[in-house]
Amino acid sequence: MHAAWQSAVRSDVSERGAMRREVLWRDVKCAVFPYCNDGPLTEVKVLEGGKAVLPCDVSPSIADDDTILVLFYRGSFKTPIYSIDGRSGPVRRGQHWSDEKALGRRAYLELTGRTPGLVIQAVRAMDQDLYRCRVDYDIHPTRNVRVQLNVIGASCLPH
Repeated sequence: MHAAWQSAVRSDVSERGAMRREVLWRDVKCAVFPYCNDGPLTEVKVLEGGKAVLPCDVSPSIADDDTILVLFYRGSFKTPIYSIDGRSGPVRRGQHWSDEKALGRRAYLELTGRTPGLVIQAVRAMDQDLYRCRVDYDIHPTRNVRVQLNVIGASCLPH
């Protein structure tokens, strides 16, 4: 009985240690990636080589408001990887910009489709990451949405 009790205590201590390590890792991750807890999280799965839509509704929640800026961030990038600037007119006619190193010419922002968001074509395994969409409005507070993009490699598919 004594040996079983010691084993249970060791197991409990070990589990608490693992939980503590997980909490500490989350805290470190959030310190390094300050937006890790901003906004709701959506998971998107896509086959490598396919097309992914990272959902982000940019429409204002009140009628008299305007969307003025949409920014997409990726993982630990401190600067946006994609933006559309509507400060000088409607966002649908705004100037689009994409980071050549992060996305090249494979991405565009779909504003009018069934699922508005950042469309990434010819998805690569290295595109797998946590993305954040930030939408700034004229009146309404900024909205953040997080999207975890998981890329399923062709080598994982059954033959």
